[in-house]
Parts: sequence; C-alpha cells; structure tokens
Amino acid sequence: MKVGEFKQQVIELRSNTDPLKTPSEVLGLISKLSELFEPLNDQFDLNSDMMVPVKELMNQFWNLVIRNIPCEQSEQWNTAAYVMPWLTLQQSLVKVGLMNADFHHPILYEELKNHFNRLSVTNDSLKITELMPLLIRASRMLGYAEVSQLGHYPFFKLNEKISANRPQEIEKLEDIMFLLRSILYLMYKYCTLKQLALIPSLIYFRYPTTDEERRSELAIFNWLTQHTLECTQFFSSHDDYINMRSIKEIDALHNAAHLLPKERKNFLNATNENRWIYLFTHQSRGRPAFLEEQDASVKETLRLLRQDFNSQKDKSFTAIWGFAFLVKMQARILSPSEAKIVHAATYAFCMEKYIELFNFSEDSKNSFSVHSEWESVKCQAAEKRKLAAINGQSVKLGFFETLAVSQGRLKKLINFLEENQTSDSEDFSSSGETPSMSN
Repeated sequence: MKVGEFKQQVIELRSNTDPLKTPSEVLGLISKLSELFEPLNDQFDLNSDMMVPVKELMNQFWNLVIRNIPCEQSEQWNTAAYVMPWLTLQQSLVKVGLMNADFHHPILYEELKNHFNRLSVTNDSLKITELMPLLIRASRMLGYAEVSQLGHYPFFKLNEKISANRPQEIEKLEDIMFLLRSILYLMYKYCTLKQLALIPSLIYFRYPTTDEERRSELAIFNWLTQHTLECTQFFSSHDDYINMRSIKEIDALHNAAHLLPKERKNFLNATNENRWIYLFTHQSRGRPAFLEEQDASVKETLRLLRQDFNSQKDKSFTAIWGFAFLVKMQARILSPSEAKIVHAATYAFCMEKYIELFNFSEDSKNSFSVHSEWESVKCQAAEKRKLAAINGQSVKLGFFETLAVSQGRLKKLINFLEENQTSDSEDFSSSGETPSMSN
C-alpha cells in the first residue's frame, strides 16, 4: 500500500464518521491518523515499521470502544456506526499484509474475560479460563461443524460416533461426552444469566481462532443452553460413556476439576434429566405462556422441586436447607421473571417440607404437650405462607402465628428465603449440626 492510498483511506474514514454520533476522543484519533504520514510522499510504500504508530492509535480506538460500549452490548462492537469505518480501514490493511486479521480481538476478549470474572458472585466461582478450554477441546475432538450441519450439531456427530461403535474410538467418545456434560454442569451450577450472555461474544472474539471453531463452539453452547432437556435426556441415555478417567487425561479438565463432582454417581446425578433446573428452563423457554400463567407455573415448579428433592435419601432439615440453597444458586442463571417463579416455588417447598418434618416427628404424636401445640401453630403459619407464595398474595397471620414464625428454625428458614444471602446457609451447612425440632 502506498502512503497516498493510506491517506485516502483516512479521508474516507473521516467522511464516513458522523461527528454528532461519535465520541470526541475518537474524532481526535482520526485527526492524529491523518497527521501521521502527512509529510511523506504519496508514492512511498508503507512497511511494517511504519505501522507501529498506526497500530497504537488503533489500540487507543478499541479501548475507547469498550469504554463507551459496555460488554453487555458487545454485539455493537462490530456494528456501531462509528466503528464500521475503522473496521473498513483495518480490513484494507489486513488485505495488504500490514495488519493481522482480527487485530483488535485480543483487546476485546480481555475486556470480556475480566467482565465475566467480575460478575461472579461466589468465592469458588467459575472463571472463563476454566470454561472456554472445555468448549474448545470438545469441538476439536468431536470434529468441527460444517455450515450445513449447524442445526443438528453436535447431536448428529455424537449419534454418528455412537452408532459407528468403533472400539478404538470408545475412549475418545467418553472424553467428548465427559467434556459436554461438564460444560452443562458448570454453566448451570456456577454461571449467572449475565455471564451466559457474554459467552457467544467470548467465543467470537477469542484470539486466535477460526470461523469453523467459532461456529462449532457456539453450536455446542446453543445446544446446551437452548435445548437443555434434549441434552440431558441424551446424556442420561448414554451414562455408560462417562468415565472419571477423563478428568486425569484431558488437560482442559484439570483447571475445572475442583468444581466438578468427585464421584461418578454424583456427576451423573448432577447432570441427570430429572434435575429441576433443566426441566424448568425447558418449560419456561419452550412454552411462552408458562411465564404468564403465574399460579400454574409456580405449582409446576413446586412439583419439579419436590421430584428433585425426593430423589435424594436425606430428607432432614439440613438437607431441605441445603437443597433450597442450591436452588437459589442455580436461579442466578434465570431471567428476572423466571427467578420470581422459582423463588415463590422454593418458598412454598420449604414451608411444605417444614410441615412434613413435624408430621413425621415424635412431637406430632404427643398432641397434648405444650411443645407439640406450639409446633402446630408454627405449621399453621407455614401453611399460610406456603399458600401465599403459590398464589402470589401477601400472608395474613394471627397473633400467635406471627409470634411462632419469629422463633427457632422456621425463623431462620424464612430469613434465609427472604434475604437472598448465602452466608447463613454456608454457616448452617458448615456447622455439621442438625437442629432438633424443638428449636
């Protein structure tokens, strides 16, 4: 490229930039670009050394972009009106070998990565550097998707490999299945809705990468998040392909191993199709009317919570508390309207289980004791709170019921449900104590 050609490109950059819709700092960078080679003869050839100040100004531009367009709107990083002319200039430099393709992607990816990690809400949070390698490795091992296969990837390729039943590929298939189930588990256990929304952009701006990698990784992400029930049913029907050996042999799993269940049966259970979160998201996102039918959706979610909880052996108060805590953690992946339904159902579930614990206790059999009568009052209050949660109404308690819910374990449980804090649950669980029904 001649110096004169570059000058013309900068003139076009300026003419295609609307000063009324462009940050003033960006306009300043355009002026600096136009001054760079002003003294030079138009017939001089540009070389890589002369591109150093150009790249520096480009870096400044992209840093301004991420300052003015937040990560939540990262799709505009390639489409904003004042960005497009700069991309045109970049592409012209790429074509003549003066700039690397996707020159700006490392800057944008770094911003997305840091923002993803900042959105974490727990100390044992999932970092994007632990999740992305799993997507990368899974798509590479499975084989990249052709454009014509995107509607059925990775499901079609998985079925193809399973049907082929080649003995020499069994271990590879086990590793692929383990990677995919691990991604599902980690996203639904540790990611918030805002973090999930960043992943398509993280896939796109990762550097270096290729178009086939992008489309394959994005297809896996979409399959796991948009077709959750199909995924979990598929996984559950192929439990035989899960081998914990994969954690030791797949490098990409090493950094995330501390976040995965340690035992095979727990890993299978956590990614089983009957977990409430997979069934709930399938209904809430696959049936638009679900979120509009508030009463019916809360009752259905309550049924899913019961079904999930009843699949475990421990039905103690500690187990109820721990289950509710995990539900609240997983609700971070939901939209506000979905989370509202889950909160109401969780509230009703906890009140219901509190009542059941009393009904199956020795205290309930001794109906003439003062303590038993007081517990009955607590259960009456819990029942009213359960119905209020299901029907979306405010709870109306009598004097003694109000007094009853301000004491003991029921008070702790209600506070936990209403305050949206994790510290109480962590303290309760870590104590290792199971409070007696008399508390």
